[in-house]
Amino acid sequence: MIHAMTVPAKPSAAATDADEVRAFLAGDESAFERLVDRHQRRILHLCQRLAGVNDANDLFQDVFLQCYRALPQLRAPEAFHGWLLQITVRRARRRAQARRGPIGVPEPEQFTAPPEGDPLELADEVARLRKALARLPPRQREVIALRHDQELSFAEIAAVLDLREDAARANHYQGLKRLRRELLGDDDREATRP
Repeated sequence: MIHAMTVPAKPSAAATDADEVRAFLAGDESAFERLVDRHQRRILHLCQRLAGVNDANDLFQDVFLQCYRALPQLRAPEAFHGWLLQITVRRARRRAQARRGPIGVPEPEQFTAPPEGDPLELADEVARLRKALARLPPRQREVIALRHDQELSFAEIAAVLDLREDAARANHYQGLKRLRRELLGDDDREATRP
């Protein structure tokens, strides 16, 4: 069983995701461990954003179990990262549907800390931001998490979420607008800008 935040399995610095996928498909089981090690922090963070802290570890386990099972069907090893993000989003949606309610973050203060020195990690403000993110509609939350946490382009987000690029941009804009309104009381008046 995969555990969230495993001890790294000495990944090869020169090996790409595609190299590791090919190695796994050729029978090197440790290649899968190296893929998990390489992506675990970002996937766990995304799981927390999409499913909340209480369900993040279970979702993380589901994602990598599904990845392990389906990896032989991956046609383009170079597309591993986007494919892994698709699995994560789909599994989060299934969990939300199974609960028959919106994805929520019951305890936003329990998110793992971002990398040391992150200027956004200012206790009260970050707690407010996390609560506001939890209240966004699921699609807007997914787009914002993929754009800002995973640093994907809108074209990549569109591919992961199976929507048009302009829809990804619109969900990003609307999500940020809602966050701005909630956090800053901004009523979207452009006239105040210089």
